[in-house]
Amino acid sequence: MITHRLLSALSPARRAGAVALLVLALAPTVAATPAARPRVGLTPVADCAAAVDNLIINCGFETPPEGANFVYNPPSIGWTFEVLAQNAAGVPSGSGIAGNGSLFTTINGNAPQGRQVAFLQGTGRMSETFYGGQAGVRYGITFSAVERRRVNAGTTTADLQDIAVSLDGQRLGNATFNPSIDRGPDSFTPPSGAYGLLRTVPFTLTPGAHTLVFGGLDDAGGDQTALVDNVDLRPIGSATIPLKIAIIPLAPVGSGRITVVVRTAPRAAVSVTARLSGPGVPVGTTLRARGVAGPRGRYIARLHITSRSSKETVVLATITTTVRLQGQMATAGGHIRLPLPAHVSPSPVQAPAPAPAGACHGVCTLGTGSAPSAVAVSTATGRVFVAESGAGTVRVLAAASGRLLGDVQVGHNPVALTVVPSTGRVFVANASGSDVAVLDARSGALLRATTLNGAPYQSLAVDDAARRVIAISGNNTLNLLDAESGVLRASVSVGTVLTALAVDSTTNEVFAVDQGSNSLSVRDVRTGAPLRVIHVSQLPWTVGVDEGRNRAYLAYGGSVSTLNARTGAIIHTATVGQVPEALAVDTVTGRVFVANTTDGTVSVLDASTGAVLRTTRLSGSPKALTIDERRGRVYVVDNDVNTVDALDAQTGALVGTHTAPGGPVALALDPSTGRLFVANRAGNSVSVIDAP
Repeated sequence: MITHRLLSALSPARRAGAVALLVLALAPTVAATPAARPRVGLTPVADCAAAVDNLIINCGFETPPEGANFVYNPPSIGWTFEVLAQNAAGVPSGSGIAGNGSLFTTINGNAPQGRQVAFLQGTGRMSETFYGGQAGVRYGITFSAVERRRVNAGTTTADLQDIAVSLDGQRLGNATFNPSIDRGPDSFTPPSGAYGLLRTVPFTLTPGAHTLVFGGLDDAGGDQTALVDNVDLRPIGSATIPLKIAIIPLAPVGSGRITVVVRTAPRAAVSVTARLSGPGVPVGTTLRARGVAGPRGRYIARLHITSRSSKETVVLATITTTVRLQGQMATAGGHIRLPLPAHVSPSPVQAPAPAPAGACHGVCTLGTGSAPSAVAVSTATGRVFVAESGAGTVRVLAAASGRLLGDVQVGHNPVALTVVPSTGRVFVANASGSDVAVLDARSGALLRATTLNGAPYQSLAVDDAARRVIAISGNNTLNLLDAESGVLRASVSVGTVLTALAVDSTTNEVFAVDQGSNSLSVRDVRTGAPLRVIHVSQLPWTVGVDEGRNRAYLAYGGSVSTLNARTGAIIHTATVGQVPEALAVDTVTGRVFVANTTDGTVSVLDASTGAVLRTTRLSGSPKALTIDERRGRVYVVDNDVNTVDALDAQTGALVGTHTAPGGPVALALDPSTGRLFVANRAGNSVSVIDAP
């Protein structure tokens, strides 16, 4: 019988969305020591995942899947990466995962194993703690690597990045050392053309926990990057195949799903038992799975539990795994805390209250003191939602007829709302209630209210691709909520005073304006992990993104800077009017429209270059704007003169003015009809404009 001792459990607390990893080893930890030469190494394999005795989890960086994107510091299985940072000279440094066709990999071609690779930029590092080792056995590491290739001034060039490979703090020698290529016997210089296989010198590995680190050396200086894939660490020759068990809460966190990944000998019989205890599950709840490991020695058990609690809970899962093969048996156990989402009743918790029948044309007058502050349209359900901050309700209208459907009590002082098209949900920020209410976009039913750390600000953003809704609360807390359930997935502190948000759904990044430090912070929209910070010289107001052109636009002081959305590099800075507090992008005409409140003007910029094309003077102080891309119109709210101005979306010329009595503060467009809905806060009304 083979017995194994549980050594460690890596908790998800390392960062939001990170995975928990429980791995089994054979004996107490002892530091790895270099083996004596000769300079030979591990015989490479084409696919590291096919080597059943490979000690590295996620050896091909296939998790999490990034598609044709790249991400710094992703919540990966096994590996820990570094966020994007800059040194004193402004040179970027960090590490992460890049998919085929991404900005980092498009010139180099596809990954040698799978569809993704890791990247080491500047002095960025990545590490993995693994478990295993046997006395008297030599081990080696092979990996694929290449210098990143990029196009500069029409010429394709290769970077000059060097890599160090360290085990338990000690650098490993290069078994393929070439003094005419490599900078030293313990550094690795990847090829500049196609991926090449590199290998370390042999070393011994005593049983226990060890940490493998790949780090960029950046000996050449400047922005240098190497791509790494297919990491294989295993015995040279024969050794007992190790048993490894990883317990991984699958995304989205709080789904009630556990995956138990068992790596052992091929064709071994595997049984997995999970006993759950805690609120929301009956006493004695047990989940079971059994099967046979595949030809690569891997067995995956997928377990699922549904909570019976009306609140989000956390239960304790006690895992027992047994492996049997040819009369031998290995047993392992561990614990993991499993977040469960609240059980949502299929019946509406609250349906809209009855409202007077009849259509609303021109101006719809609301109740006294209702103070409408925000409005949004759901094109899929044909509903309009108006946040009435004075009444604590959301008014629901039929978009086609303007008919009043009812009011939904959502909380105290709703100041912002947004619609998520893919999930059919409406999210409402209640400033005085310190929560976000979630409504069904078709029935208007109130489904839940999620408490935040502090009062939410007047800004919500949606990343439909990542199924996230982003809300600011307090002064500097960024809250990332599940776009369907409304469950809070992550809450992170960012800067000092956050005021505005924008999302790039192609990279799953959120851009947050920080007025307290005159900067723009970019975060991973799924985990909140920091990616980069762009500092400006004056007070920033708002931000916008053009995903198709890879551009972000930061309005500050009396200027707008056009940025490369993926790197943060400033492409152009243009002078506009004073207090540019609203901004919108027309992706069809390639124009950016900036509302300059103090100057009473709208600046029109080229979306690619950031150059100012025109400045249009209005009769009042523009506060908000929206774009009808189908009909080529831009609509601007003039709060102090009670009008909505219409501009030509190509030229920026003023083509019409509509009345909106009572202090208009927000507007929303139904793109299917071209109808505008304008919230008039001082007049307690909503204007319905059938714009041409």
